Amino acid sequence: MASTPSSNSADVTVTGYAATSLVELLDHCEQFLRTASPVVRTELDTFLTQQPSRSDAGWLIDLLGFNALYLQGKLALADTHTDQAGDRS
Repeated sequence: MASTPSSNSADVTVTGYAATSLVELLDHCEQFLRTASPVVRTELDTFLTQQPSRSDAGWLIDLLGFNALYLQGKLALADTHTDQAGDRS
């Protein structure tokens, strides 16, 4: 069952440059945290257990990677549509 947006939601437009920068940021954060020392991972876990969602480091690191991939896919799809529209002109 598809959910409907709430009445107070708004569309957000992000430029290609900003989206590319976000992908780079997400990638860097994921890579840093995935290869971080046990001390850093322990500090991250401690921080996350104090948050309302009580997530762990693995969840956060995976979420960073998945969101980077999702955004990269959206950018690639947008580029494909732009290229196809340009070919018809």
